[in-house]
Amino acid sequence: MSRKLLPGLPTTVPVTAVTLDNERMVTITLDAKINMEPGQFVMLWIPGIDEKPFSVLKPDPLTISIACIGPFTNKLRALKPGDKLGYRGPYGKGFKITGKKVLIVGGGCGLASVAHLATVCSGQGIETHVLAAFKTKTEAFHLETLEKAGCIMHPCTDDGSLGFKGYAAALVAELLQSNTFDQVYACGPEMMLVTTRTVLDEAKVPYQFSLERYMKCGIGICDQCSMNGQLVCQDGPVFDQTQIVKLTELGKFRRLVTGEKVSAITAPSC
Repeated sequence: MSRKLLPGLPTTVPVTAVTLDNERMVTITLDAKINMEPGQFVMLWIPGIDEKPFSVLKPDPLTISIACIGPFTNKLRALKPGDKLGYRGPYGKGFKITGKKVLIVGGGCGLASVAHLATVCSGQGIETHVLAAFKTKTEAFHLETLEKAGCIMHPCTDDGSLGFKGYAAALVAELLQSNTFDQVYACGPEMMLVTTRTVLDEAKVPYQFSLERYMKCGIGICDQCSMNGQLVCQDGPVFDQTQIVKLTELGKFRRLVTGEKVSAITAPSC
């Protein structure tokens, strides 16, 4: 498969706002706007530190919600209005919006990857149901924002402290008993996607998943995000069910920063 490389240098702009959503999540707004499809991503660059990929919460102004899980993301969390941050993109393939009634599943920090999709779908008059899954109530974020955007919210927590008690796939199965969705979209921990896929395959409901892999370049050069010969940065990050069935590494293997292939269960993720 031929792929068009998308070279580019980061554009450095001021940070205009930094909001702590909870102990783990921070939302950063930049003095910039981009044209993009829901589901595409940008590379964020801290001069002299590093560069990493992130989903876009809102393109205008450019807003990104970030899970602070390591040195780079904690540097982002420490930014203040007026500090400079570089970005490039958008990159990758986004979600294809289709149907009149959809279910959008966001697990943990994966909700940040589908929140833009949810607001766009609702804004187009699509009946938009959002399943927001977290381990516990204190990890929840952006629920009120999505509700104000017209989305029908279905919160879900492992411990039952907010909404449905149990895992996302179980709530998906329950919602399918009383609803017919034209399309299901999802992003979240890999094992959540695997179990959700099983439910959707059995129900014969079409779906699109946004997948996550370690990326160094974002433009198809480093091959770090390869999965069964597909590059998540360019062939994805969004894949539909006809593509996902061919991704046999999903839920089984992923690569570390060194390129070493390891178990998807033990590898770090959001």
